[in-house]
Amino acid sequence: MCSPVKATSRNNGGFTLIELLVVIAIIAVLIGLLLPAVQKVREAAARQKSADLMTEIVTANIAYKEEHGSYATHPENLPMEELADNEEEGYFFELRTSDDGADFMVVGKPSLPGKTGSIDLRMGSNYKLYETPSPGAAEAREQMFANIREAAASTLTDLFRDPNRLSEHRSRLEEVDRQRQRSVQRTGSEQGPLGYPA
Repeated sequence: MCSPVKATSRNNGGFTLIELLVVIAIIAVLIGLLLPAVQKVREAAARQKSADLMTEIVTANIAYKEEHGSYATHPENLPMEELADNEEEGYFFELRTSDDGADFMVVGKPSLPGKTGSIDLRMGSNYKLYETPSPGAAEAREQMFANIREAAASTLTDLFRDPNRLSEHRSRLEEVDRQRQRSVQRTGSEQGPLGYPA
């Protein structure tokens, strides 16, 4: 009587090098898709914080006029710690007074158009906020994302082409496979993660 032969499968639970590289490529693509959305959310948050700060600047400048008889001509003249260097939340602030000194406007511009923001902000003494696109911001943002994509593509290309990197990954995977095989020989059953039977 013949005993049934147990079929062995090559399912060792590890990843092949190709699977690993495909996963890395997919992650890189997802990061590339999410980066612009994350940047827009960051810009919107910075723009809102800057608009709130501009409201404080307008209030402080009105109080400055009541105390000194004229509006401040520079934000650093106002008693606000946030404006020590005229910059906050990626925006640079300046005060513009009318020729007769009867009114003023706070102007907030992104410190690095396209990176820290893409909208110029203006607010007068009436607290009304005006938003206009920053000149050159769209081009600067596109260049920033192009640089990121280029760096990512270069890194992936190096990973696929560099035989040393591929052999490093291959040797790591082979070592994991050898450890798993030794474990199977010792215990008589293949174990999954954390030592439980697979």
